This record gives sequence, C-alpha cells and structure tokens, in this order.
Amino acid sequence: MSDQDKPAALIVDDDERFRTRLCQAFALRGWEAIGAADGAAARTLAVEVAPDLAIVDLRMASESGLDIVRELRSWMPRSQSSC
Repeated sequence: MSDQDKPAALIVDDDERFRTRLCQAFALRGWEAIGAADGAAARTLAVEVAPDLAIVDLRMASESGLDIVRELRSWMPRSQSSC
C-alpha cells in the first residue's frame, strides 16, 4: 500500500509525548499520521495533506483547539459519508 492509498490523520496536541504515541498508534494501523504541536503547524499541514481525520486537543496552551477545529471545518472539504 502506498502512502497515497493510506487515509491521513492529523494529530494536533502540544504534549509531544502524547502526540507521538497517538501518531504511532495510527501508523501501526495503516494510517499516514501527521503530528502538529500548535495551530499554525496544523493549518500548514492541513493544506499540504488534506487529512481524512483531525484529532485536536481542545485545551492547548498557545491556542484553543476549538478555534482550530472551527477554522479547519470552515475551509476543508467535507466527506460524502457521515456517521
């Protein structure tokens, strides 16, 4: 399976240890896991990768994760499937 065939997960958390472990867990399950330590990095990576999933810490020191989620949702394409 190539990286292009893998679903992509963007993990946004200012806790490096937690972010790294979560990225590893996703990678072990066949995902392309990309980590970001803050909102600026998350925005840049979201543009570059267009992730299928974003997991965002809502209580980061530098910026509200909720603000990041709102911004990403405002300009990222929505999936055709829903829960």
